Amino acid sequence: MKNLKFLLTFVLFVALSATSFARTPKYVFFIIGDGMGISQVYATEYYMGQVGLGELNFKHFPVVTMVTTHSASSLVTDSAASGTALATGRKTKNGMLGVLPDSTAVVSLSEKAKAKGLGAAVVTSDALVQATPAAFSIHCPSRKNTDDIALQQINSNIDFMAGSTIYGKNTSTAELIRMAREKGIEVFCGEKAYSPVKGKRVMYLSENPEEAVLPYTMDNKDGKRSLKDFTAAAIDYMYSNYRKGFFMMIEGAHTDGAGHSKDAASTINEVLNLSRSVDIVLDFYNKHPEETLIIVTSDHETGACTIRGSKLNLLENQNGSITALTDSLTLLAADGKEVTWSAVKNLLRKQMGFWDDIPVSKEEEKVLTALYKEAFLDFESDKEADLYHTNRKLAVEAVRYIESVSGLNFYSSSHTGTPVGLYVKGAKASEFMSCRDNTDIPATVSRVAGY
Repeated sequence: MKNLKFLLTFVLFVALSATSFARTPKYVFFIIGDGMGISQVYATEYYMGQVGLGELNFKHFPVVTMVTTHSASSLVTDSAASGTALATGRKTKNGMLGVLPDSTAVVSLSEKAKAKGLGAAVVTSDALVQATPAAFSIHCPSRKNTDDIALQQINSNIDFMAGSTIYGKNTSTAELIRMAREKGIEVFCGEKAYSPVKGKRVMYLSENPEEAVLPYTMDNKDGKRSLKDFTAAAIDYMYSNYRKGFFMMIEGAHTDGAGHSKDAASTINEVLNLSRSVDIVLDFYNKHPEETLIIVTSDHETGACTIRGSKLNLLENQNGSITALTDSLTLLAADGKEVTWSAVKNLLRKQMGFWDDIPVSKEEEKVLTALYKEAFLDFESDKEADLYHTNRKLAVEAVRYIESVSGLNFYSSSHTGTPVGLYVKGAKASEFMSCRDNTDIPATVSRVAGY
């Protein structure tokens, strides 16, 4: 047994040592799951195993460790400060982007890549002006100053930007698109999907750039643009224009929103959605294995997610996000129609699998019935807000119940200070084994990629 342990340790040492002597990576992919804690990752793979989807790709990368995420002002970071830490290797206060606590600008990985004559891309399922993509593309003392952020992005040297939209507090999306085109940027939005471009900067937006974010994965039933589409377009553009090398940040933003809403099924589907973009990156890696570095991590954990049971497969019965369920409940009362308990029960049966695939206890049915009466018979206020959404209490309770019976529980609707996972594969991957804080990641990228 001792000899076997020694042999396995030796093989692992040799394998990791080999990556240390690999070529300097030309193509760096920095993939961030917003709000994606370690529990969200493990829960997703447990779920995948139970429903026959195999393994979660990045969880099995050769290098797996974890890093702390605190900001300069709090043990619990926001996405602006954590995005800045991941982009620059420096801590800042919550709410600040690409600057130090004294508002001094600090250089990002994107800017370092451009200074080396390489390409730089920023891809997100969120709006481009939101915290994580902004941290990799601009410098601003306040994440709330979206007008300044949008203008800086248009005037930046980021080659390829993709996200749901771009907007400012006092500047319309249409006006910013016009300004981008005047700057010589090729803008794809609306019905116009990405097609190959050479020699020009690109901005790729959703079919409806007036929407703040792309739909949740569970709600994207019409095949609208997704993070996977943006990722594929970005790789096509960057490899066509920057064979010398490039840096690309890819953010899956909706794990965070799902955590704020304590929506277990949406959380798992968003981690799965991020993994689909990782699949596309892995396809690229397989063509350029000695020159590609892939990093997957998170900016922070959201929701204090904990695995307390073993029936995660029950989440498969939920076929839309908590927001979609709220919308469906609201539609029942459209045009002043009377809403019966039978209609609500049928909706919960259809969208949550209640009573058919998920037994509903008598106690829980009493709770649901009381919330139905409160909303549709007594016409009392039945709204409950989290950071990003306002949902009906009936939808909140239904999602809470499926969470409880599945065993994936959330104990907060906010960010937490829990360390997050770091998963690395490719050229110089072993160099990341020593990372302990999120600021160590960009410092290591700069060193191994020669930035």
